[in-house]
Amino acid sequence: MRATLATVVTLLALSSCGGEPSSNLEPQIPLEPCRLSGFGRLAECGEVKVFENRDTKMGRKIALRVVRLPARGSSAQPDPLFLLAGGPGQAASEAFVPMLGLFGDIGLQRDLVMVDQRGSGSSAPLDCAMPDELAEQFRDGGLARIATRCRAGLTADPDQYTTPISADDLDDVRAALGYNQINLYGASYGTRLALVYAARHASQVRSLILDGVAPPDMMLPLSFAGDGQRALDLILDRCEANESCRRAFPKLATTLAELLERLAAKPAQISLRHPTTGEPLSFELTHKAFTQAIRDIMYSSELVALLPLTISQAAQGDFSGFVALVALFADSAQEGMSLGLTLSVLCREDVGLISDAQIAEHTAHTFLGRSIVDDFREACEAWRVAGAPEGVADPVHSEAPTLVLSGEMDPATPPRWADRALQHLPKGRHVVVPTMGHGVAIRGCVPRLIQELLETPTALKSMDVSCAADIQAPQFFIDAAGPAH
Repeated sequence: MRATLATVVTLLALSSCGGEPSSNLEPQIPLEPCRLSGFGRLAECGEVKVFENRDTKMGRKIALRVVRLPARGSSAQPDPLFLLAGGPGQAASEAFVPMLGLFGDIGLQRDLVMVDQRGSGSSAPLDCAMPDELAEQFRDGGLARIATRCRAGLTADPDQYTTPISADDLDDVRAALGYNQINLYGASYGTRLALVYAARHASQVRSLILDGVAPPDMMLPLSFAGDGQRALDLILDRCEANESCRRAFPKLATTLAELLERLAAKPAQISLRHPTTGEPLSFELTHKAFTQAIRDIMYSSELVALLPLTISQAAQGDFSGFVALVALFADSAQEGMSLGLTLSVLCREDVGLISDAQIAEHTAHTFLGRSIVDDFREACEAWRVAGAPEGVADPVHSEAPTLVLSGEMDPATPPRWADRALQHLPKGRHVVVPTMGHGVAIRGCVPRLIQELLETPTALKSMDVSCAADIQAPQFFIDAAGPAH
């Protein structure tokens, strides 16, 4: 887990705010100077307390962690940019620290606000103990085992950790900080939270930036198999179209297919050195564990640059590169992630809505098959939450100017989901970044496009976004020395 903020302040509780803008432009809560680990500037930190059960307004309260970076310029604008993290389960105050430097120009004119969603970070986190051993991450059935142990020790009510409830929390924070209107940037699952906030608190939304759209009607993780297959096919085609990659890894698609057949017939017995500790490491690698790890690797355009080499080596019996990539991805993905929040949101809003017929339809003829959906179904049985809230999967209509961002080769939230959401966003504009994976806000000219939207939301439709077409993913490695020269 990443380091938490040094200073946290106990603050007054706020009741739920309705749809009318607040007239109070001064914060109603005290904010104290604090530092974010890995970030040089001082921030302001505080808490907003809300009832865990917002309907009854009784019982347990949750302290929502709030971090604000005040605008540094002399002409600060009154509408801040709220940064909503993904997962669900990431802590905004931790996940966005590496991006804050790229949002520097935006931070001159606007406050940047990060709120740890209830159940994440320092906002009553629903943390579950994750396996320390790398070998454990390759064992089938791990998600259900973690969910069973975590649910047994849970003191919180997991039914109270949903996207609509978190959206209302967010509006309490807006009011507590004294903002009339806000702009929202959502990444991955954070796009769903931004959309639901826009549906429930429309008059408070000035503009939206949605990076890797996961709309409410997505029914995660049903789409993962099909979207993962599409991403893999595009990566293999990209290698085939690149002379140096094609020459280094001829017939890569066939090589991968044969490797998957061997793993399906018989798991591989892996025995090597741990990529970071150097300690001996032995485990059984199943087809299921291998394919799910390949999907994880495809999230990152940097890791994808190593994928053809990794597949080629694994086909020859050398899984050291594969294990190193898995370890790298796992370290970054699990850091700051509250798995209990992931389960509470997805089990209530998505998994329970998925039918057997849909699984058969959407997972057939994919390298992943139905394994991820089955894993979540089993974990959700152990997590034991109520059924889906009424209307939770309804599409969101918003009149707010909305910049929608997609990576062309995203295995989780590819452009088709953005196009689906845009059917209900009449003032939306879609920008697809070629060859990129999951999350593109920090790529190339995209931070400038975000800044232009925030400066003049009404000009979004006429904005020149052609620079995004020039952004390219890293070149494929053809050996340990790197790309061809």
